[in-house]
Amino acid sequence: MTAEPVGTQGSSELLEAIWDDRLPSTKNPRYRQTCVAIGVAAGAEVHQAIDHLDDRGIGAVPVGDPTAPSQRRAAAIGVDSPGDGLAAAEVLAELGYRSWDPIDAAAGEVHRRLRSNLTLARTTDATMVLDVEWPAPSGLFGRLPAALVPNENDYDMVALPTTLWPLYVLLRPLRLLVERLGRSRRTAHRLGPFLGTPQSLIAPLLNLAGADSDDVVADLGCGDGRVVLEAASSLGCRAIGVESNPRLVAEAKSRMESAGEPGELVTVLHADATEVGRYVNDATVFFVFVPADAAVELITTLLATARPGSRIVAHEQHRLLNEPPGAVTTALVTDDAITVGYCWTVS
Repeated sequence: MTAEPVGTQGSSELLEAIWDDRLPSTKNPRYRQTCVAIGVAAGAEVHQAIDHLDDRGIGAVPVGDPTAPSQRRAAAIGVDSPGDGLAAAEVLAELGYRSWDPIDAAAGEVHRRLRSNLTLARTTDATMVLDVEWPAPSGLFGRLPAALVPNENDYDMVALPTTLWPLYVLLRPLRLLVERLGRSRRTAHRLGPFLGTPQSLIAPLLNLAGADSDDVVADLGCGDGRVVLEAASSLGCRAIGVESNPRLVAEAKSRMESAGEPGELVTVLHADATEVGRYVNDATVFFVFVPADAAVELITTLLATARPGSRIVAHEQHRLLNEPPGAVTTALVTDDAITVGYCWTVS
């Protein structure tokens, strides 16, 4: 089954179903088949993770039915304690799972004391998101409002030793206040952890942008480089990947070398994708797959600075809030992936 674009005209019901996460309950056999396939893939990954943990002496159980039809490859497992949760993250790293948050030193202590879950992700042909859950903290820590629980943006302010972890609770409201007053820029973590565009969706999204051999495709936040590799190999065009995570930059370059992709076609840069000014002179197609709020900022900037005729393509299962006007919005469904594609043309 190939991706079937469904334009906005006459397809608002399908778009709304994707945005509202209602597609798994659809009666349409094609869309149902895709949701079933995604659930089966997620269930297989959950059982592999649980078996691996069991081999290492860590008990874990599925939370809910991980094989249920789904729009996204995601599930949760439960463990007995925060210690088991952090240990599970270390063990599952052997399978390629990485934590979205730091889990060492004071950051790890924040997870032990204040949180009840840890999110891991592994990317193969698509990204599997695995939540590791444990009982919520009790007592004083259990009553702390969620808005005061530190996250990776707070850890970026300063690296604290383990014994000083409570200072993060005090630093968090200060950081939020400074950001609200516009005195500091939100950190690069606002681009979120790497979520790979499912391999089966890349070609349909490039097609949505009308990309061809005459274009220069720039993937802002390129992760492991899968989009720029597909653009260069299938279209024969130049492609530029921009990624701030040095580990992912190395993975992207390794992917290009393994594929034998010539250096004159693909360039992978270790740089901040939010600083788009340096790329707009070369690129004619921009690929954006980052968290929705950051995506809207990037797209707005590109619409104001990119050369006329350039196209900007983004995709997201969640509704884009405050999206710039003028997008062609398309539902894309393949055998194993679902998304909503957006394409703007710079006027």
